[in-house]
Amino acid sequence: MSTEGVIYPEKETGDDKEEQTHEETQDKEESGESSEEVKEEKSEESGKEQAAKSESNEVVVPEKYDLKLPDESLLGDKALEQISQYAKEKGLSNEQAQDLLVRENSAVSSFADAQQKAFVDQVEGWKEAVSKDPEIGGEAFKENVELAKRALEAFGTPEFAKELNSSGFGNHPELVRMFSRVGRKLADPKMLGGDQKSQSKQSYAERFYGDSKT
Repeated sequence: MSTEGVIYPEKETGDDKEEQTHEETQDKEESGESSEEVKEEKSEESGKEQAAKSESNEVVVPEKYDLKLPDESLLGDKALEQISQYAKEKGLSNEQAQDLLVRENSAVSSFADAQQKAFVDQVEGWKEAVSKDPEIGGEAFKENVELAKRALEAFGTPEFAKELNSSGFGNHPELVRMFSRVGRKLADPKMLGGDQKSQSKQSYAERFYGDSKT
């Protein structure tokens, strides 16, 4: 019966070890060469794929851009010309230039909306200030507003009244104050001082600037 077993295997001789080492070295070298070849092949394939992608993604710069403004856009033809010129300088495609136009339009619209909101808030603030003003607001508010309207109708024009309404300045506390004071003077028969008989004999220049003879 042999004493060689699994637990105590027979020891390898020196020659066997050298031969085994040599074989392992050759295997590693062959494996290394094949790995390098695989890497080179993969690198070539990757390069071809990147080149193909680059060709497919190549930007086509048009001779003339065909850009469309969004509905109800605040931008005009001048903006289209400027965006087209910028896109040409940057080498953008028509699609990229259109995206740029849409973003520009969105920014302008947002700014305009913010300006409109600020205007509305300001006008509402003026109205509230008038209603709470110690002189023209409070219980005398309606009376002073009516007096201001009379003064505007007496001395203003329809065009001036239209501008006051469109600009919102017709609600400004100081303008309401001024017109209400003028309206109050108009309601006072002695607004220029003295009795009306003597006033009728004087010219408007004499009433406002005095007697030029003195």
